[in-house]
Amino acid sequence: MSEETPAQFVPPGAPAFPPPNAAQAYSVQNYAYRAPTRPRLTPRTKRGAFWAGAVGFNVLSVGFGIAMLPVVAAIVGAFFSLVVNRMAQSDRNSAIGARAFRAFFDSLDYGFLSIIGVVAVILGLLIMGAGLFASVSILKGHGARRPWPISWAGAGIAIVANGVVGWIAPFAFQLVVLILIAVGVDSRVSAISQGGLVVIGLLVGNTIIGWLSWWWMAHAMRPREVDSAPVAEPTKDGQE
Repeated sequence: MSEETPAQFVPPGAPAFPPPNAAQAYSVQNYAYRAPTRPRLTPRTKRGAFWAGAVGFNVLSVGFGIAMLPVVAAIVGAFFSLVVNRMAQSDRNSAIGARAFRAFFDSLDYGFLSIIGVVAVILGLLIMGAGLFASVSILKGHGARRPWPISWAGAGIAIVANGVVGWIAPFAFQLVVLILIAVGVDSRVSAISQGGLVVIGLLVGNTIIGWLSWWWMAHAMRPREVDSAPVAEPTKDGQE
């Protein structure tokens, strides 16, 4: 004779207990958190970063050079004027030539030169602004999400990189000229060749530096995408 399970006492008005398998019937689905991911740059955005860096940084370099030209000229002129004044005040034979140089500096119209310098600085700043706007326009046209931050950050990195490369490039150009003279090329032709190499080197160097800087910033600032699809985890009952 089998033993019967004793019936559980249920007070009047109390709800009936759920069946033993109710936990399995109403098991809660667990979802795992998936961290935001950064998608790769599309080929279109990569092309935009290349053209934005190449065009933007070359235009920025031209504007920066124009803006800095009167500043550098003023600093160099003040230095040479100080040296000439000191030499003219001495009793040496070189004082005669120094007085001639001082007469040349005294004959300059510094008011007119100051106006030219201010105009050059303003023109250079406008060209630099045009370079930034060109970069932003190119990036927007190629689907970049953050064109202004990419342009500002890329310009800053490119300026630093260009300053580092600028210390190496003159030695390379001078080495090429020495090689041309050593193989029998006329010195005037070598000077012209050096001038051409400087222009080509600046253009190619700025293009490469701008491209890499803009691509780096476009890659670093690409937007995050969150995969909102839930990922089911197995429950304690072994069900998903």
